[in-house]
Amino acid sequence: MALDGTNISPIFDGEDVTENLIFFANHSPKGTSTENISDAMVTASTPLTKDFKATFHFKDQGLAIRKGDFKYIQNQGRVRQGLYNVINDPKELHNLIDSLPEKTTNLQNELKAWYQGILQANSFNMPELQIGFKGRTFTQIYGASPSSISNSLVNKNHNLQGWNKASDSAVYKIKVHTPGKYKVFLVNKIPDHNEVQFSVSTEKNSISNALTDSGNRNFETLLEGESAYWQDFDKPETFKKDIIKSEIGVLQLTESDSLLYVSPKQIQQNTHQERQLIAIQLYRME
Repeated sequence: MALDGTNISPIFDGEDVTENLIFFANHSPKGTSTENISDAMVTASTPLTKDFKATFHFKDQGLAIRKGDFKYIQNQGRVRQGLYNVINDPKELHNLIDSLPEKTTNLQNELKAWYQGILQANSFNMPELQIGFKGRTFTQIYGASPSSISNSLVNKNHNLQGWNKASDSAVYKIKVHTPGKYKVFLVNKIPDHNEVQFSVSTEKNSISNALTDSGNRNFETLLEGESAYWQDFDKPETFKKDIIKSEIGVLQLTESDSLLYVSPKQIQQNTHQERQLIAIQLYRME
């Protein structure tokens, strides 16, 4: 696959670099979520389903293109559309949209063609989560990385919230590099965890258990390195005490497994509880 970029190494030898188009894009595309209608705009963790991606219309996106002396931008800060000569006006104080309509249209069309190519290139997909990569014995899956969720769940970047009824579910794309038996833990912040039972399953195998506190305070580096889980990030003893690791059981994973399902098996419907799934942790048993 050809790289979409410009080789700037000739600069170090005092040579000129072939001028190329420069594109800018906001990391969070905008669309209307059909998975979760309460979340009308995409966040970094909203499941990127096919229907959702179909609502990523060009006119709504935060994009820009630089060609020669000119830069065209759209939906950046308070600027809906802007055209600037960045050589004469490096601070971009003078919008030339009205005075140079042909230049605006040309740059806008080139930007639109590039963006349509991005949409058609299998982009904006939720990750395929790698289990046992290169024989690793530990794998962590963030709760906020599902390929699909039921309508009542809400993705909040650091966790997956909701879990108010047994029909709630989240599905994660997986690739199993090292098959075998894995001990599964759910890292969660569920106030009534003693009254809740969860299942974790693949297409072939399933395990379930109550969300008891395993007493294991080793939350692994990725979680312990995030300030969202601490009262005071400078003090190790302030890792939030209401976050627990619950052991669900031992799950057999095979190379043909491609989806991991998480759902309550037993739960009291209570919309006042803030129930959060933070991570799924898998430890391969030697």
